[in-house]
Formats: sequence, C-alpha cells, structure tokens
Amino acid sequence: MDEVLLLNAIHPDSSIRVPSEKYIATLEDKQGFLPSLFTIYQQSSNTTSKLAALLLAKNAIVRQWHVVGNSVKPAPVPEAEKYLIKEFLLNKLFIDPEPDNKLRELLQICVGTISKHSFYDQWKQLETLLITKSQSPDEDYLKLLNTVIKVQIRRRIFRVQFKEFAIKLYPGIKAAWLQMNSDYLDKIMLKLLTVIQDSDVLRSFLNKANESLYKMNGETLAKDILKGINLIDASFPDLLSSELLLIYIDLNCKIISELKPNTPERDALLRQSCFNLKEMVISNPAAQQILQANPEGLLQKILDQEGWGKRWELWEMGEIEDFLQHHEQADETYLKKLLFALVKVFPNLAKYIPGLAREIPSLPFPKSHAVCILIGIVPSLQETGIECSISFDEILSILGNLQCEGFKKLLVLRDALWIMRKWVRNITDYVSIYGVIQTIRQACNNDRIVIYEICLTIKQLLYQTIPAQICFSILQDFSTDIFVLIRQSTIPQMIWNMISLVSALINMSAFEKCPGLLAAFQSSGLSEIFNSDSELIISALVDMFEGLVHLYPEEKIIIEAVSSFLLNQIGKHHIEKCYYLWHYLIANMDAIKENLIYVEPLLQLMKNFDKNQRTLAIKIIEEYLLLYQEAEKSPLEISQFIDNWCLPLCSLEGNLEYDGLSLALLTTIGTVDFSRVQGGFMKYIQYLGIPKTDAYSTLSILTSLFLVNKSILANEECLNYLNISDWFQAMAILSSSNHKKVNAAAILKAMSLFPAEIIQQYASLIFKYIVMPIENFKNSTVVSSPQRYDSRKPHSNQLSPSQRKINYMNKDPNVNTNLIVLLRNCINSLKARGIFFEQMLTPEERVKFEELLRDGHSRSSSK
Repeated sequence: MDEVLLLNAIHPDSSIRVPSEKYIATLEDKQGFLPSLFTIYQQSSNTTSKLAALLLAKNAIVRQWHVVGNSVKPAPVPEAEKYLIKEFLLNKLFIDPEPDNKLRELLQICVGTISKHSFYDQWKQLETLLITKSQSPDEDYLKLLNTVIKVQIRRRIFRVQFKEFAIKLYPGIKAAWLQMNSDYLDKIMLKLLTVIQDSDVLRSFLNKANESLYKMNGETLAKDILKGINLIDASFPDLLSSELLLIYIDLNCKIISELKPNTPERDALLRQSCFNLKEMVISNPAAQQILQANPEGLLQKILDQEGWGKRWELWEMGEIEDFLQHHEQADETYLKKLLFALVKVFPNLAKYIPGLAREIPSLPFPKSHAVCILIGIVPSLQETGIECSISFDEILSILGNLQCEGFKKLLVLRDALWIMRKWVRNITDYVSIYGVIQTIRQACNNDRIVIYEICLTIKQLLYQTIPAQICFSILQDFSTDIFVLIRQSTIPQMIWNMISLVSALINMSAFEKCPGLLAAFQSSGLSEIFNSDSELIISALVDMFEGLVHLYPEEKIIIEAVSSFLLNQIGKHHIEKCYYLWHYLIANMDAIKENLIYVEPLLQLMKNFDKNQRTLAIKIIEEYLLLYQEAEKSPLEISQFIDNWCLPLCSLEGNLEYDGLSLALLTTIGTVDFSRVQGGFMKYIQYLGIPKTDAYSTLSILTSLFLVNKSILANEECLNYLNISDWFQAMAILSSSNHKKVNAAAILKAMSLFPAEIIQQYASLIFKYIVMPIENFKNSTVVSSPQRYDSRKPHSNQLSPSQRKINYMNKDPNVNTNLIVLLRNCINSLKARGIFFEQMLTPEERVKFEELLRDGHSRSSSK
C-alpha cells in the first residue's frame, strides 16, 4: 500500500478511482495493510493523504480487527501488528498529540473501535492513561474518554470491570464536573452514574435539567440529561431513591404538560420525556406506585399535549409529499406509545374512554384527534378482559355527526379510517363497512391523504375473510384512485402499498374480469415506474402483473406493459422474480398472433441467464417455440428459431441434471417438428436403463422414452438398436396419459415386428403397458380442450411440462391415434405369422385381453 494508490482511490476521475478502490479492497484483509496506512499518515506531508489513510484505517479496524485467523487463512491483523498500532495511537493522543482536529478525531474513533475488543486487561496502558489524565482533563481527553466509555457501557459481560474502571475515574471527573461547564463531562458523569450511586449529583442533574427549560436553547441539555438518567433508571432502578424518582417523574410530566414542540430541539426533548415515562410505567414498580395516585392527571396531560397536532401541519399547508414522507414514527408515535402503555398498566382509565369519545364534538383540536387515537386501543383492551362500554357503531356515529369543514373535516375522516383499522377484527358486516368507506370517499373532496388512508384501510380489511364480490366492487370503484396515487407518489413504501393492494384484490376477487381495473390501468401512465430501482417496488409489480396477465391474457395493453417492464428490469437487474414473470407471461398469454410481437424483443434477454437458471431458460424457450407454432409462423421461421435458440441448449453432456433439461427441450422440438430430433436416437436409448435416483434422472428417463417411442413410430429400423429390457424398464415410471398412449402405440408397432421369443419373454409387460391406454381410449376418444394454469403462481421452477406444452401434446397424432385399430392390426399381423399373443398370457390376463378385443371390435363396428 503506497500513497499514490491511496490518492488514486479518491481521484475525481472514475476511470482512475474505481480500479484503485477495488484493488485496495482486496488488500484490506491482508496482514500489513493497517500498519501501511498508519505509516502513510505518519510520513506524508499531504493532509489529504493523512486524512484518507486514517479514514481507511478506521473502516478497516471495524471490519478486520476482531477477525480470528486459522490454518488456512491467517488473521488480517496479527497480535504483533495490534500491539504496534495500539502503541502508535496512544503516542499520537497522549505523548505527541496530533494538532489537526479532524485527524485527531479519527484517531480517537480508532481507539474507541479497538476498545470494543481490547480494553481492561487487553489494553491496560490505555486504561491507566485515561485514569491518570482524569485528574487534569482537557476537552480532547474528555472527547476520547466519552468515546471509550460509550463503548464500554454496552459491553454487558464486562460490567464488573467497567464499574472498577468507573470508580477509579470518578473522583477526578466529578471534581472537574463541579468546576467546568462541558457537554462531554455531563455525558461522562451520567454514564458513570449507571454504576456509582451519588444522590447529590443526580439531584444536581435534575435541577440542571429543570433550569435549562427556561434558558435559551436549553432543550438539548435537558434532553441529554434526561436520556442519561433514563439509562441509569433502566440499568439500576434502585439507584434512584423515592425522592429523586418523584422529582424525575414530575420533571418529565412537566415537560409533557408545558412544552410546545415547535422546534426540532423541543420535539426531541418531548420524545425523550415520553419515552422515559413509558419505560417507567411499564417496568419500574416504584414509579408505578407513585403514578397510581393520579394516573388520570397524566392521561389528561398526554391528551392535552400540542404535539398531537404537529404532524398535520404539512398536510394542512398542502405539502402532501413532505407529509407522506414523515412516517408516524417520526412524529406522534412517542405520545401514542406512552398513552397506550398508561392505559394498559392502569386499566381503570378505560372507564373514561366512552365519555371522552362522546365529548369529541366539543373538544378543541388536536385533543379531539388524541381522543380518536385513544379509542383505537379499545379492541386490544377488550381482548385482555378490560371492559370499555362503547361500540364501533357508536364511534362511527359520533364521528359522522361532527360539524366541521376544511382540513379538520379531512382529519376526522382520516381518524375514522384509522379507528376502523384498529377495530378490524371486530367487524363482521363488510357490506355496511364498505358503504362507510364509500361515504368517506365521496366526502373527502379527492384529498390524496384520505384516499391513501382509505386504501390502507381496505388493505387491512383484506386480512379478514372478505366476500369476493366486495373485493370485486373495490377493484371496480377504487382502481383509478389507486393508480393515480401510484403515479403521483415518489415514496417507495407508499407505491408498494398500492401495488400490493391491487394484487391482493385480484386474488380475492376470484380472478373475475373487472372493467374498472382494466380502464384504470389503461389510463394509469405508469411507464416511469417500470424503471424503478427499488427491489420492493419491482417485487410488487411482478405480483401485480401476474394477476393482470391471469385476468387479461389477451389484452394488448397488458402484454405490452409487462414486456416493457421486463425489458427495463432484466436489462438492469437480475431479480429472479422477473424471470419467473417472463415465463408466466408467455405461458399464459392469448391472442398469440396479435401479441407475439410484444414478447419477441424479450428474447434478447436470454443472454442474461446464468447456468443456475438453465431450467427457467429452457422452459422459456419451449414456450416461445410453441408460441411460434400457434402463431402459424412459416416452417422456415420455426426452423431458424430451433437453430438459433433451441439447439444450443440441447447438448447432452453425460450429466443427468444437465441432460434431463436438454432432453425435455428436445421433446418439445419433437412435438413441433420431429424430423429435427430423430437423428439423436442412438443417444436417447442410453438413458433408458439408468437408475431412477432423483428428479433429474426421472426426467431423463421419461423424456428419452418419449423420444425413443416417437422414433420407433417414425422408423421401425430403430428397433434394431433398441435394448428391449431397458425399454420396458423405463416404462415403469410412466404417469402421463398422453405419454402412455404414445408408448402403447410404439409397443404395438414393435410387437408386430418382434420375433415370437421376444414377445413370449415380455408378454406380461406388453399386456401391462397396452391395456390401460386402450381401455381409456375405449371409454373416450374426445381430445380434451386446452387448459390454462389454475393458479397465478408460476411453475417455472418445477421440472413438469407447462400447460401449453401439455395442450399441444394433446394434439399429437400419436396421442390421438386409434389404439383399438392398432391393436387389432397388430394381432392380425401376428396371427399371419403364426403367433397367438393371447396364448402367451396368464389365464387372468387372457380373459382381460379377449374382453378388450371383443369390446374394441364391437365399438369399432358400431362406429
């Protein structure tokens, strides 16, 4: 590692920077890397080089310092290097201090990171220097000490050692704290007080926090103090005496009661107070006992807090996108969590909820909104056995009769929807509740926030057992709203919510074609979102497009949109779901002649497949070949497609996992134009006798048997090269009725040519493999109508043939041949040679066979 390489890694020219970055990344886990960086820092006169070296060192320490070596790969930072680096860092911070503030800060961060793994006995010298320096601290020392203590306080298994270290530090730090005014001293002292009991200092901190509330910009100091005391209370509740605990509770309650969160600093302080009280309410028995005297007072303070209205300012000012960016967790959730904790710990408060709900019409904003939030907790209270005498219908009635206009009306509508989501498990009359949702939609004046809240409420309702007809109505009524929200939003989570809602509605509406959905999609203008780089959105779009293809397999606009999406995404990313969508699209689309033009450009993406996706690549190419055939492409075009796309994937390598897929593709080629695969007969017969051990060996046997049977039917000379024993052995795993018919036809043709001794040897097997297909043919000669997938879920990751391939095989002349006629011709041919097959069978087989011949003869005569 040298300085030139280091500077190249931060060069503005990417052609220089990127290769250097990649090369440096390969060096990071090599021994000597970290010492070389500190050498550059020490020897260079270039401040930029020094800064880059320390930045790299800081990151490398995080990733490599703790890695343990083994016999194969040595540790990236051996013990000898660790010792030298620790000595060097102590020298640059205590003996010969680095004068540059930025560089010194990076050195301090390096020390803090190393202290996660090496402190106390592993780095005794650092501990000693920190303790010694505590008698005469300066700001740089305090900054370093705060960094180290912040790390050590989190190392729970070293709690005893941390306490011993804190006891040694405390006298000097306390003396400095009493004389100096330093934020770092405050933070250090509060951390030390998690293991050292000093009521006087805690009282001083509480007084300091209280006084800072009345000082200009004092909120940050108050927040830091309260955060520190919360850590003390969480770690060792006994350290806070009842007197101090009462002062601490009162201070937090005072902040909730009096503070207006109209600046970021005040908002942060309010959050901290809410968090502190919530933790005490939930887990501090002494605090619960103090609050038990008047929990109603705290409830009123929470409901009266102006923070409930802060989140809605952006909405009221029309800054919709900014409002949507501010998730609830960033605003009123801290009040909400405290409110819920208080009511659950003090369940008697539930008796006040009905009265508060009925007072909503006379309550000022934002308290009316806060009460709505409180109402949302009622179902969870009822589940725990806490009674609250108010019904969902009464709540809706109260909110529905409110007389308000403008923004406050919108907020009431939004609160009604929020309550609906919280009460969703209590809802059984979905027709009525959908009527309420429609009423809210009509009353919201096309407000984006309310419409979005409607969509979230519908999505929540879908987790219940909603009738399919209501889901269909939602699709019909709200598809336009949903697509407008998708088009207008830039927030990935919101876009995902809307797209996944469409998918869910399609699923739950029993896949019934919906005119409103198709019309909304046609005018949605979603082309820009097809280029999204968000994996969340891409995944949601895949699910939605599968549903749309299932509903509208013939619609040009759907096929074109999905193809456009795939061209954009597969060209940029390698998200597996997109490849499955590609297969699903071409396996299910209709109006082939009209729509083939939209999916043909996707063929250029075949180069994106890697060897692990060979199954999917072959299934996609199979579907394209069948599409070409259905589209009535010319024989020349089909032949060129086979040459360009199919045959390169059909090589047989002697590896069953590879060859099974190749043979499967060859069977598809064979159903389209058997002459293209007939020449491989000598290779196909090699797979007939292999043992069945897994899915790929099974696939190899079945596909080779199909190709062998088709070859026999096309050219009887193939029988001269066939191993009869392997052939019959392969038939044992047949399951497809179509394949059994082809197999029976091949047996009957071969049987008419076999010598008597071969027929005698395999008579029972011949009987076994021709009887069932002939009986099935006897019962019906009607070719089944083409079927579609009965599920949206793609079968591309399975080895079974697609439905389109099965449908096409149903049309194969060998599948639909008259097996009864073939049987009669075969028996007559044998008799002409003096061979009587029925005499070679067992008595039971002979009875069955003669019955089959009689039935077949009478059925043929009747026709």
